[in-house]
Amino acid sequence: MSEQKIKRLFRLRLIAFLGVHLAILSHLYLWYGWGQQQIGAIDFAEMFRNFLERNTLTAGAVFGLLVLGAAFFWGRFLCGWFCHIGLAYDLLDHLMRKIKIRQDHLPLRYGPWACLIILVYFFIWPSFSERPQGTIPFQIELGATAPLSLFQPFTAALITLAVVLVVLPLALGPRPFCRHLCPWGIMVGWTNRWSRFRVRKVDSCTRCGECTKQCPMDIDVSRAINSTFDVRSAACIQCQQCVAVCPVDALAFSGPQQTCSEPIAVAEQKGFYLPRPIELLFWLTVALVGWVYDEMYAIGHFLAFSIGLLVAWYFLRLPRLWQQYKKLRALWVMLVCILVPIIVKDGYAHYHFRCGFRAFSAGDYTQAEMHYEKADPAFWVDPTVMWLHLYVIYKQTGKTEKQAEIRARYEQRQKRAKAGN
Repeated sequence: MSEQKIKRLFRLRLIAFLGVHLAILSHLYLWYGWGQQQIGAIDFAEMFRNFLERNTLTAGAVFGLLVLGAAFFWGRFLCGWFCHIGLAYDLLDHLMRKIKIRQDHLPLRYGPWACLIILVYFFIWPSFSERPQGTIPFQIELGATAPLSLFQPFTAALITLAVVLVVLPLALGPRPFCRHLCPWGIMVGWTNRWSRFRVRKVDSCTRCGECTKQCPMDIDVSRAINSTFDVRSAACIQCQQCVAVCPVDALAFSGPQQTCSEPIAVAEQKGFYLPRPIELLFWLTVALVGWVYDEMYAIGHFLAFSIGLLVAWYFLRLPRLWQQYKKLRALWVMLVCILVPIIVKDGYAHYHFRCGFRAFSAGDYTQAEMHYEKADPAFWVDPTVMWLHLYVIYKQTGKTEKQAEIRARYEQRQKRAKAGN
């Protein structure tokens, strides 16, 4: 019976996913094919880039506000039923199970907090810090942003999608982007605590733990429904897989009137999550690696922090890999010997780049030159802003030979970029 309910739920969610993506394709066709450009990009980023920063109400901002309002009734339903990344994850997970590709699973309790930090640091804070001074008139421009203008260049987007959709699930299990990186999901997810409809306990629970095993978002569902009698975690995407898999129909996606309150409190499943100190060390590694590569090479927040997740996973799983694949021990040693120097080198380059940037901004050209020249040999690809700053510094200090060298390197890069296009 549970198997039938799971298949039926999968079909319903697939229909919902396909319906919304048909609407997205229709929108793109109207904009680019017919020239109907009244409704622009429908993207959460518009809430910050235009609405909060520039007082401009765009189609994306309207969409974000409507989703936030609806979330107070149905919680983080958008991620479980309509998100394109969620659709891709569900289809790929289904395919991997069919062809028996084994995915590692690493339940982490602090994933929602990681998403929240990304949301605040990269989206909310810049929208206020970069807001123009003085009074900004309120405007309504629904078509202000072209639908595809917010996307990365094709090659960068393809690499990011490959890492996020294929590589990360192999290491971290189902929906790793939704659990650990998605700022939009967590923005909606914090409404789960107050939403009227959510997963609730409606009958006696046998505490078999099947709901917890089935949850793709690392929520200890069994503990939640037997302590608070519903699932309030910000990670819950209302996919209802826990409801479908319950063998005694103890769960339902419903309003508060259907709650069954049994005064039973159960402890967190032993061994379900990593020990807290180890998980905190895991997230520290993710933060350091992600921050360094995001600022150094401008590869995008999501790709940079995906690399951080993979590096942290590798060092965490190294003892198990060492024992499990004894014939490949030379490979594990070689990977450590490659990864550690690369990360240390890039951390060194990032440190001097940031120090040089701060010194240049403060007008201390001597310190800026010293730090930039230390960073320069350690970069794989030098940031353009560093070359521009060094060009200004060499011009101010009369170092014409170094100024000419920087100019030549910059022009050579521009030629390569044009040849690549």
